[in-house]
Formats: sequence, C-alpha cells, structure tokens
Amino acid sequence: MTSSRFCHRDIRGIGDKIIRRGRPATWLPIDLCAARGAHDVAGVLERLKEMGLSEYESRIYAALLRGGPAKVADLAVRAGVPRTKVYEAVKSLERKGLAELHGRPLLCAAMDPDEVLGDMVEEEERRARRLRRTLEELRRLGKGIGAVEGPEGRYSLVAGTAIVERLRELISGASREVHGILDHWGAELALSAKKELRSAALGDVEIRLVVDGYDEESTEITELAELTRVALHGGGWSAFTFDGRIALLLDSRAGVGMALESPIIVEALGALFNGLWEGGMPLERFLDLVRTGMSGAASLLGGEDELYGGILEALLSTLPIHDLGAIADAAYSGFLKLLPEIDGEPAEASMVLWSALLRDSLPRGSVRYDQLTKIMTIEYGSPAKLPPTPWFLAFLGYLRSKGVEPSVVHSSAGQGLSVLQLKFPQRASIM
Repeated sequence: MTSSRFCHRDIRGIGDKIIRRGRPATWLPIDLCAARGAHDVAGVLERLKEMGLSEYESRIYAALLRGGPAKVADLAVRAGVPRTKVYEAVKSLERKGLAELHGRPLLCAAMDPDEVLGDMVEEEERRARRLRRTLEELRRLGKGIGAVEGPEGRYSLVAGTAIVERLRELISGASREVHGILDHWGAELALSAKKELRSAALGDVEIRLVVDGYDEESTEITELAELTRVALHGGGWSAFTFDGRIALLLDSRAGVGMALESPIIVEALGALFNGLWEGGMPLERFLDLVRTGMSGAASLLGGEDELYGGILEALLSTLPIHDLGAIADAAYSGFLKLLPEIDGEPAEASMVLWSALLRDSLPRGSVRYDQLTKIMTIEYGSPAKLPPTPWFLAFLGYLRSKGVEPSVVHSSAGQGLSVLQLKFPQRASIM
C-alpha cells in the first residue's frame, strides 16, 4: 500500500503518494496522479474507455501524452499496466492510430489527439445533431396543428403546419423587407416558403437570411444561397421580421411559434440581424470553402477581423508614431461617421471616452492620464510598439485635428506587457 510508484483511490493522507477516491478500488500510477489529481485522471481514463479503448490502452495513452515517448518496457511502471500486457496494449494503440512504435529498444509515442480523435469527434457531433433534430421533430408532432390568437390580436401562437401557413402569409404581405435569423428548423421553414420568398424578391422586397452555421444535413438551404449568409448565433431559435413591424419568433425545441407586433422586440431583432448580416459570410463563398474539404470552415466566420487584427499589429510594430499621420486621419474620419458629436465634446469628456475605448479594446489594457504632468500611460498585452487597436489610430487622428502632437517619453515592448507613455503640450487645447 505504501509503494512509491502507485496511488490507491481508497486511501487518503498517507504521505504524498496515496490518494483516496471511493470504491471500487482503482490503482493509478503516480505519474498520472500528479497531473491534476487522481479524480481528474480517472475521469479522462473513463472517457477514453467510452471511446472504445481498453483499460490498459487508456492508461498507456494518457501516460504517453503526459510524459512523452517511453520505452515499451518502462510503460508498465509509468502507466500501471502489468508487464505481460504492455506489448499487446501498445500494438493495439498502434493499430488504432493512437501511437507509433519505432527503434530498438522499442520506443512508443502518442499521436496528437487532435489529429487522431478529430474525425471521431466530428462524427459524434454530426450524430448528436441528427438525434437533436429527430427529437425536435417528434416534439413538434406532439404539438398538433393549429393557431391560437392572443387578446385583441396582439399576438398569435402557431404550431405544426400553421407555422408555414402564417410565414407564407406574412412574406406575401411584406412590402419592404423580410429578414430572418435561422437555425436549422428556421431554414427548413424558409425553404417551405421559398416560392413566396422568391416572388417577394422579384417585387423589390429585400430578402435577407442569416443561417446559424452549416453542415451536411443542411444542403437544401443552398436553394436560397443568393439570399443567405452564414453566421453563428447559438441555435435553438429562429426569428423573422417583416417590414420592421411584425416578428415571427420560433422555438425549435418546442416546435411552436409566436407572431406579434412589438416595436421593441422588432427593433432589438433588427439590431441583432444587422450585426450578424454584416459579420456573416455569403453562403456561396462559405460553400466554396466546404467543398475544398475544409471541415473547420465555420471557424472562418468573422475571420476577417482576425486577419485585420494581425495586419494592424504588424503595422503598429514597425512604423514610428510620427509616420502614422495619414492613416490616423483616415481612422478618425471613419470614427466621426460613427460618433460625430465627439468633435464638440468638452476636453475632459472626450479624454474619458478615448481612454475607455483604448482600455477596453486592448488585451490586458490599462490607460491612465495624469492632469498634472500631462502624461498618458497605456499598457497592453502585445509585443507591438504601439497599441494594436484602430481606436489608437483614431485617437491620434483626433489629436491631429486639434493641432496636438504628443511626444513619446517612454516605450517598451515585450511579450508579456508593453508600455507607451505620451506627453502632451502643457497648453494643449483638448486638455
């Protein structure tokens, strides 16, 4: 019981070697116990077994991931596997693509779990999505068919085929716009009304649909590809708005919908839709990526921001502050379109706003301004020489519009934390 190489889950408190964790008794090697506690490791081993690995295979694979490649002869001690079972287990791991064997004496190394288990995870996720859809369809069947009007016609609850009928009716009655935020069920409903959607589009009604992700089970939505973008909103619900006046809210899990006239709800949905539409990727472009075999194409949604951020950081890592004039002016010009009143704000209020924008847009950002010394200190978690945020460029443009040229009194860039200190003229008009 006091072996220096193993810990027993039924005993706690005998030195640092032994841990107790309930019955039945399970032996775990000390190398594994030291990682995050025997309880965590035992959970990992159980999940590996659920994926089809044997007890010994699970222990060896986990030990290899934690400790790196090892001689097959040493794995008995490291993984807590009987010596007579080690070779058989590592050969099985090799056949399953989870380990590789080479050299003399025989060395065993774990394969990257992202590579070998990724396909298995994706297949399980697809299976789970199919099961969820089946469950939702069964729920909707149980809801029956029909519609219930609320008091004074302020809203109506719809279920079953009545949802499709109401959707077609609302599309046909729209004169300006039909917008949809759709999960997979919402997309199915849109396809059920594709004739009405196309007819409305021909009549100069703006039809725009945003679908939540995309997978092989959703191929039918390609019939409306020219009207559709892909963005991630979380799923489980859908919403259509009509002429900025009426909303049709859909609960995919319950299989019911609610049509209502509520300016507040329609306005909120409109703001959400606009953000998703602007940040989304046209479905046809997204499908081009999917056809290349890029299974992770969904991770590129909104990826333009990542690319833009990388370019901005590279720019602000190389150019000195006095060479950013034209870029800063352009950034501030764009900022004025968003908030034109900033130009007429009192000096103190404008500095508070700029400080907040800089602080909140920077990784581990901190901004301090000393009224006495006229020094602004900006700290941020990036190796760039200057704060890598468009708000910093807009801030420089703002200063230039006021005829203020700050001087750099301190600049230190590092992997952990960078610091920039700007000193403003004592008689600067913005201060």
